[in-house]
Amino acid sequence: MEEVNLEDLFDFSIIESLKELDEPGEDSFFKELIGVYLEQSPGLIKDINLSFKTGNADQMGKAAHTLKGSSLNIGCRKFSDICKDIEMKGKSNDLENVDKLLENLDIFYLITINELKKIAGIT
Repeated sequence: MEEVNLEDLFDFSIIESLKELDEPGEDSFFKELIGVYLEQSPGLIKDINLSFKTGNADQMGKAAHTLKGSSLNIGCRKFSDICKDIEMKGKSNDLENVDKLLENLDIFYLITINELKKIAGIT
């Protein structure tokens, strides 16, 4: 796998905009937002994988669409792009090579959440 830098992973203008919504001297809103994402995203990934395994391209695409949107809303650019690719496969009812996209989804999810936790100060 190629070397990945943070500018490829994240849209820092979105992250900074979200951090600006915190009260001065506090980071509770941003941390809470990331916490909700960390709670909800594994279920969507599970839905994507299960839909693929059962051949339900439409449901796979819908779950990927939801995950794409929530990822993009918090600045996870690269991960959102992968979700978009899966969403498009679902919309076109094309499950060919989705297994490779799902591998990237898993890899980049781990990388993304580890870096996101650092950015948000979550241990």
